[in-house]
Amino acid sequence: SYNREQMEELIITDLLHIKKDETKTFSNMILHFDTIVICDGNLVFDNCVVYYHETGKAANICLKEKGKISFIHCDIICCNYVDSCFITCEGHNSIQFKYCNFKDCSYMVDAKEADAFCMDTCQMLNCLHSFVSVAMDNSTKGNSTEGNSKIVDCKIIESCNRDSFKKENDVDTISSLLDNATGFLWDNDTFFPEKKESSVFSCEGANFLISNITIDGRSTQIRQTEYLFQLGNGVKIQNCTFTLENACLNGNNYVVSHCYFDKCKGAIACQQKVSIQDCSFNTCTDAICLDDKNKIADCIFQSCQGRLVSIKGNKNELTLSTFCNIINSKVMQACIEIWDGASQNRIEQCMFKKVKIHNGFPSERPAITPRD
Repeated sequence: SYNREQMEELIITDLLHIKKDETKTFSNMILHFDTIVICDGNLVFDNCVVYYHETGKAANICLKEKGKISFIHCDIICCNYVDSCFITCEGHNSIQFKYCNFKDCSYMVDAKEADAFCMDTCQMLNCLHSFVSVAMDNSTKGNSTEGNSKIVDCKIIESCNRDSFKKENDVDTISSLLDNATGFLWDNDTFFPEKKESSVFSCEGANFLISNITIDGRSTQIRQTEYLFQLGNGVKIQNCTFTLENACLNGNNYVVSHCYFDKCKGAIACQQKVSIQDCSFNTCTDAICLDDKNKIADCIFQSCQGRLVSIKGNKNELTLSTFCNIINSKVMQACIEIWDGASQNRIEQCMFKKVKIHNGFPSERPAITPRD
């Protein structure tokens, strides 16, 4: 925890420019931003408390091409919901967050054609729209390699006690709030000036890894977004646990493996070329929706309900998966639903154990369900 009496408090009001080949370090400080920071070099925050979006003025950090930024052992707090990113990037940048806590954060970082992005051993409390948007540079001119781009060993909590939202609370209590969240639902109509549909995390890149993440949704009404993760261009997500989380994953061309979904609804949306392998779904509802050319293999659906796999498109594969202790009492709800017009889909070597369907079969094409 922080000893605030030993930390210098600084409001950055004058334009700050970190030149190329220069390193600027803020250490053991409480920082407020009331101006623009331009970084051509290397900007480091070490053991700091960082507030952003405190005023209506343009106050952000702009990473010029090849600029670098690092936050280590920092608490980062968003004070207002503002539709403007705190950290913007012009390309081939390196962004690192390590051992950090994020509280109420939205529109924090927008990085396109990044060379490196790392979020390691961090905790996020009530992070919302467009919190992180990263697209790795997969071209030959970029330096993005395996291990450079990752979100690993993090914890996400999406609802908490009302007191955690009070700005007057000491920032050094964030860790205890993360440990003692009680499931309070914020009044969305007063907290958000407008409701937007955007993901909390948007990640793209063939070498991007999301691993060992624990997501505790508690209740997802606090997040008025489309999906928690929007993924594409070869992102791999593995060994993650989603609890009480609705709309977890969406996108094209990503791989999900060895993940556990507990009490989730509408967990995964697969548009095209998504692979789901060795995952478990426990007490979930309407777990997976498939469009075209997606694959599900070696998954277990335990004590779930609703349309566990909904196949809307063509050339999907569902193999070697187990459905057990499934009870669907509603008419026209099968474990596997194949929509009208869907074709060339393959379902093979699946096991159905203790499955009870009202007026239907474990796998069927609906006769009355309209196509979106």
